[in-house]
Amino acid sequence: MAILLQLEPEVESRLLAQAAAQGKLVEELIKALVEQLLLTSEPSSAVILPPYERAERFVR
Repeated sequence: MAILLQLEPEVESRLLAQAAAQGKLVEELIKALVEQLLLTSEPSSAVILPPYERAERFVR
């Protein structure tokens, strides 16, 4: 599956920095983060957040 994300510049910078720090491509980091999130959370426990908060939580 391919996904196109529109990120705020500061979120994009943090994502790039975190990927570089881990020696990964951004795509690899995002894939790992999504997989980890889905494996560790229950679908019913999903909280609906505004897009900017979801993006901030995603790159932490």
